[in-house]
Amino acid sequence: MKQYAVVAYDYTDDDALERRLSNRDAHLAGVRELAKQGKFLSGGAILDDDGKMVGSTRTFASTTAPISTPGSRPSPT
Repeated sequence: MKQYAVVAYDYTDDDALERRLSNRDAHLAGVRELAKQGKFLSGGAILDDDGKMVGSTRTFASTTAPISTPGSRPSPT
C-alpha cells in the first residue's frame, strides 16, 4: 500500500476558524472510519506562532489516491 501525506492550510478570512470548528466532528468521524480500515496513519493541527490552528496534516495508506474525509475539499486556485 502506498502512503500519501496531505498538508492543508485553512482559509484566512475572519470566519475561517469558526468554519473549521463547526466541521470538526464530521471530520473526526471520517478519520476514525479510515483508521478502522487501516488507512489513516497520522495527523494533526498546524499552529502559528501564537498557537492558533491554521491548517492540518494527514498521512494515509491506500492502494488508490486521493482519499478524502468528510469536510475536506480541494483548495481554490
